Amino acid sequence: MTAGWTVRRLAATDDGLPGRGPGVDCHELDSGAPGPLVVVLGGVHGDEPEGTLAAGRLCRRELPLRAGRLRVVPVANEEAFRAASRTTPADGVNLARVFPGDPAGSPTRRLAALLSARVLADADLLIDLHTAGRHYDMPLFVGCLADDSAAGVASRAAAEAFGLDTVWLHPTYSAGRSLSVPVARGQPAIYAEGPGGESVDLGTVGSYVRGVLGALTGLGLLAAPAAPASGPVRYVAGGGDLDRDVLTFTAGGLFAAAVAAGDAVLADQLLGTVQDVYGVVRQELRAPHGGRVMFLRRSAHVRPGDVAASLAEHT
Repeated sequence: MTAGWTVRRLAATDDGLPGRGPGVDCHELDSGAPGPLVVVLGGVHGDEPEGTLAAGRLCRRELPLRAGRLRVVPVANEEAFRAASRTTPADGVNLARVFPGDPAGSPTRRLAALLSARVLADADLLIDLHTAGRHYDMPLFVGCLADDSAAGVASRAAAEAFGLDTVWLHPTYSAGRSLSVPVARGQPAIYAEGPGGESVDLGTVGSYVRGVLGALTGLGLLAAPAAPASGPVRYVAGGGDLDRDVLTFTAGGLFAAAVAAGDAVLADQLLGTVQDVYGVVRQELRAPHGGRVMFLRRSAHVRPGDVAASLAEHT
């Protein structure tokens, strides 16, 4: 174990027997001086390896914290991670939709309750590391709450300290997300997203590690700048709820994208087509308004009702 870090096994209960339910390995680094507690989560979705790798790499670093504590859970959903699945195989539930969970519920809801009570309950800042997963693509960005509340102001400051060149500003966080747990207590929370796919993007991993160090520096936990200054920041805005704020396919077939994640698009611009095996176009997917493509289908085979894309508005 790297000097200074401690690790605890946290486990929910199953039928009243401790240690048999879902659990996580929780790593903590304590400066010994008063200051904020920053929590980093990776692996909320099991098919998003970059966040897990970035969180795990942090636990191997000898970080000279001068104040506060850093708490890291590299794999928040171990069963989903082992299956490389977005949802928990035991119950088919998406962990990122059921916070703060239910200690008497299904395995995923018990896991959310464990994380809420034992990992997130005293966080002064949460950083949740995600990517687009197997079937979708996203540009590299950090997202934050951007209302006028204390949590919103602090979330935006943390997102800017994270140091990526795109910041997605949200008027609110959707219910059930890990981010909703600290925000309900008036504390800030941010998340990062990046490209998806079947292989690991080490560039994204490195950006996440540098981003966390930047956020720690911004809060005064690290004394020196952790990363070089970033270039101009691009701000986009919108709900960002990938269950609701999305375009969906109306036809099944093979999707051929006409744009890439991160592209700026105009109203009515062609985003892609759904074709049958003869190349006959069954659907033209067009932008309902101008903005930037923040979520885009990567895998070819699609069915009616599948999520196709999500757009954010320029600020």
